[in-house]
Amino acid sequence: MRIFLGIIGCVLALAILLDVFRAVVLARRAQGEFRFTYLFYRLTWPFFVRVGRRIQSGRRREAFLGIYGPLSLLLLFFTWAMGFVLAFTFLQLSAASTVEISRNFPEAFYLSAASFLTIGTGNNQHEFSRWISVAEAGIGYSFLALVIGYLPVFYQSFARRELHISMLDARAGSPPAAAELLSREGKYPSQLERQLAAWEEWAADLLQDELSYPMLAYFRSQHLNQSWIGALVAIADTSALISLSAKDELRHQAEATFAMARHALTDSAKVLKLEPEHNAEDRLSSADFGKLQQIITNCGSLNGGMLKKEEVVSLRALYEPYSFALSSHLLMALPSWIPERSSSDNWRLTSKRTQSTYAVSDPFHDGDKKDRSA
Repeated sequence: MRIFLGIIGCVLALAILLDVFRAVVLARRAQGEFRFTYLFYRLTWPFFVRVGRRIQSGRRREAFLGIYGPLSLLLLFFTWAMGFVLAFTFLQLSAASTVEISRNFPEAFYLSAASFLTIGTGNNQHEFSRWISVAEAGIGYSFLALVIGYLPVFYQSFARRELHISMLDARAGSPPAAAELLSREGKYPSQLERQLAAWEEWAADLLQDELSYPMLAYFRSQHLNQSWIGALVAIADTSALISLSAKDELRHQAEATFAMARHALTDSAKVLKLEPEHNAEDRLSSADFGKLQQIITNCGSLNGGMLKKEEVVSLRALYEPYSFALSSHLLMALPSWIPERSSSDNWRLTSKRTQSTYAVSDPFHDGDKKDRSA
């Protein structure tokens, strides 16, 4: 019995140590391996999805879903800590005599918790048990240091992500749309090229952060009509159109931006273990394609020729299935190619009466006809 408890304690402690190392220290994607962190989010996020779908108000729904990201991070730290305490409880019991095991679980749990939290009771009766407490106290100190160092880095990544989403508001509206962006910026080729380069860098930064900290995907944007998925898809849409209709340096930069945006979308879906949705709704109707063609014709910088629909469809197939998978899972609607409503920039809306009433989770509300399963 003692050996069995010792094995359980060692396996559990090592498994949690490995999970913490991969999630916090290693900061890179681990493929094809079981992780407590992945299981934690798979078990907790669906509950928030079910409740969020039933909330009528878009503002309240976004506020509720927005709680999940920060709350899940705190709960994940708590789960890790309790896992360590439980693992060392088993190790403490393995150091006790056979008679003591059945009646000393509460005492062993208290001793383990006191050691992990570095309170220190000094009540260990066995020399081996004292060394177990010393090891657990060391892990407790290290865990606290990791948490203190991890949170600032994590929120810096979140702030960098939101910076370009806010900057996109004045150029493409909120939610952003490729047609709106081309209408506003398409007549200035040099400026458009610089913006494409900045978006390529942002997509690369987002890719790095999503691979290092997958839980960042569950953190929602500051405005209810914005999302990181919407911004990234709008950039992919725009760069795809420019790469098919521009020439020379502008076209080359658009191709590079499209490649990075597509890379960020596909890898973000893969790191969350989402399957691409190939049978999702068509985001670009024939009527909207005609409007896009007219907008591109009116842009002096896009003089590479007429768009061919089959070429646009071919590029869309490279990223849209993954975009739909992310959208359905995170309840963040994809942007339209043509704005479905009058574009309202968030920077123009200064009072509560004029704030946007559209939320990125609106299409997923249970009462909405556009609702899709998460």
